[in-house]
Amino acid sequence: MYKYDLPKEINAWIEVNKDALLNNLTKVKAMVGNTKILAVVKANAYGLGQNEVTRIFQEAGVDYFGVTNLLEAINLRESGITSPIVLFMPLVAEEQFLLALDYKLIPSISNTAQLQMLQQVAIARQEKVKIHIELETGMGRTGLWLTDIPLFIEELINCSNVEVEGIYTHLARAGSDRDFSEKQFLTFKKGIELFQTKEIEIPIRHIVNSAGVINYPHMHLDMVRTGTLLYGQVPIGVKTDGLIDPWLTKAKIVNLRNLPENYPIGYGSEYITKNKSLIGAVPVGFADGFNVSPKIKPKSFMDMIKIITKEFLAYYGKGPQTLEVKHDTKFYPVVGRIGTQLTMVDFTGSEVKENDIVSLTLRRINTPQHLPRVYLQDGQPYKITYPEKEIDLLKKEKHDT
Repeated sequence: MYKYDLPKEINAWIEVNKDALLNNLTKVKAMVGNTKILAVVKANAYGLGQNEVTRIFQEAGVDYFGVTNLLEAINLRESGITSPIVLFMPLVAEEQFLLALDYKLIPSISNTAQLQMLQQVAIARQEKVKIHIELETGMGRTGLWLTDIPLFIEELINCSNVEVEGIYTHLARAGSDRDFSEKQFLTFKKGIELFQTKEIEIPIRHIVNSAGVINYPHMHLDMVRTGTLLYGQVPIGVKTDGLIDPWLTKAKIVNLRNLPENYPIGYGSEYITKNKSLIGAVPVGFADGFNVSPKIKPKSFMDMIKIITKEFLAYYGKGPQTLEVKHDTKFYPVVGRIGTQLTMVDFTGSEVKENDIVSLTLRRINTPQHLPRVYLQDGQPYKITYPEKEIDLLKKEKHDT
């Protein structure tokens, strides 16, 4: 046991529970059996911290990792990750393919031009490179059209320096539309058959995301891709249990003051105290992703009504979108307009003190990297990471003693 001692400059941070991540991985393994697992660690591992989360999963035996772009993949390699890494975003220049070879990455290929470019680079380097072919089956984003497969195969046969290790596609509605997902699966199988007719057998076929892992066991094939489940979140349209949320945002109360009745708070004076109030400042704001979320177009008129109702209730401090912080077991409302890096909270009636710690909700994917991540195991912190800094608390403890 050792003290949870943060550097003095830290007033707000994210706790990431390693035990929860391993629990979730165990649950996914039970769902997929011997099927390979590709852990999606794009977008800074959905906010949890790409390097440490990937290291945890690598040590736990995850087969592959998936990221969107070269910067993410290079970051992982330079942090010591040695497992196979698949790039989801297409590469568009020879220099990018050279980097993929330098860092032993697996590019996704979705058209003949990319294949030709990669072959040229691989010949020049006298190397053989593995690829995963992406098929377009209904996502409407990236991927090789089935009608283009015959010409693609003609080119592939001449690419002696390219090894097709995998083939995949993306389910667009895995949690909401079984019929559409099954149509995508059928299209995907037709695409694979076109390669098989030319005696091209591809060893790793993968189609399901986190929602698909649960909803479509028959689509597990050779590998599943999952991020959301590993991070303790259940996708919309999916039912499962036993997952543990590894994420918790914490911050210190940096200022407390008693304000009189009818006193304005924050920019625009949008909130006026109704009575004498104890108001505290918490060092988290919209620059940290607090109360920031993507604007999603309503799917129907009723969906729009639901969104408007939630916004209406939140305006009056009611409903699921009410902004609060938690101290011990009690919740306290956010008041006034949220600032860039400060939020005001009404602690009236409590006995909180400056430097006390509160917890609050941040949308993970919007939480920037500048907030420190504190990694816990068995309830105790063992590492802190934030931009250009990493503190191994176990090594620090040994040094201090």
